[in-house]
Amino acid sequence: MRRIFPHHTLTTVVFSLSLFLCYLLKDTSSAQEGSFIKWIGISVFLYGGIIRCWTYRLMYIHSRHFHLPLYERPLYTRGPYRHHRHPLHTSLFLMTLGSGLLISNHWLAAPLMFLLIGSALHPIMREEEQFLAQKYGDIYACWCKHRFRLLPFFY
Repeated sequence: MRRIFPHHTLTTVVFSLSLFLCYLLKDTSSAQEGSFIKWIGISVFLYGGIIRCWTYRLMYIHSRHFHLPLYERPLYTRGPYRHHRHPLHTSLFLMTLGSGLLISNHWLAAPLMFLLIGSALHPIMREEEQFLAQKYGDIYACWCKHRFRLLPFFY
């Protein structure tokens, strides 16, 4: 039983498009405000990178095969999975948001990234959750009640 998620190509296209739009938004007018936005972008990017490394480390420690397909993965309950249902998607989202802020140097990059990347990741997360709900049943439903889908206290 092999599951293929066709939305990954869409995510790649949206990722590229969003960074290109951030480049078009590039603001060089206010050096002081831009410097602050760049530091926020760097911080968000690094936080996303930390979550990504933490998730990969957990997956590597708990499985003999580093990149297991979704249908063969266990239901992780430790590490970043204590807070997020999809920590790899969360890290991609945060790293893209940080990159957009860093590239554009403009606050409008944040809502642009929320809309574009969020709308590209949502179908993937929904499909993965449907698959895991089928695989684990009530255990997964209870597990989901105690974790945020993407960002803590937001979504």
